[in-house]
Amino acid sequence: AHLDTSARTSPVYGRVSAWLHKYSSNALVCITKYIQSDYVKRGGYAQELTHVISNGVDQTVFHPPTLANKAKAKQAFGWQPDMPVIGYVGRLECQMKGVDDFIKVLGKLPDHIKGLIAGDGPDRAYIENFVRQQGLQDRIHFTGLLTQPYLAYAAMDVFCLTSRWEPFGLVVAEALACHIPVVGFPCQGGVNELLTNSTGYVLNERCPEAMAVAILDILKSGIPSKKQEDIQRKILTDYSWDSNTEKLANLYRSII
Repeated sequence: AHLDTSARTSPVYGRVSAWLHKYSSNALVCITKYIQSDYVKRGGYAQELTHVISNGVDQTVFHPPTLANKAKAKQAFGWQPDMPVIGYVGRLECQMKGVDDFIKVLGKLPDHIKGLIAGDGPDRAYIENFVRQQGLQDRIHFTGLLTQPYLAYAAMDVFCLTSRWEPFGLVVAEALACHIPVVGFPCQGGVNELLTNSTGYVLNERCPEAMAVAILDILKSGIPSKKQEDIQRKILTDYSWDSNTEKLANLYRSII
């Protein structure tokens, strides 16, 4: 069984875990250690039958943009190549994703810094109205759903994780694969196995002012070479589709 952890937050979760506990299966593959622990402790699943094999990042799609590509990406959204841009990618939903806090962060930054919001979701109308209330409509661009989200990453200088809970945090892995610095609020879930202070910048509290200060520091100083090396090592070793699909295939072979 290879379960998507979104089931964890639904009423079906209890029935699914009970079914697994009663009837079992040969293996349960979880995308993070956090999810593995959750299914063992809350779902009653046998520890020895669980395996952690994470999602991956297609590094032929998500890769560091050249200076020319970054300039073109910014121009595609109506900005000059030298305009600093902070970004958000994901579902437009406030309770879990905290998109409204991304807007608050932008409001704490100098006017020349722009905001890019890529995605769609149930709170889009509320978020767009909140932007107007904050007087930030000239500084934020909404892309809607993108068939090629790489364009959004390429335009960013800093990626902001504003979620309160993330089972994995694929957008963080994609941003890191693109060499985009990631700064995040404290967040529950498996994303903490990916976003640490060795791969990004994790704040001590959920504070828009603190994130704004961190962003300004990143824009001024960039990413230290040691941190960039740690990021690439983690992406290549832990979040490669080639290696992770091979792990899954080997697990299937051992079961068969």
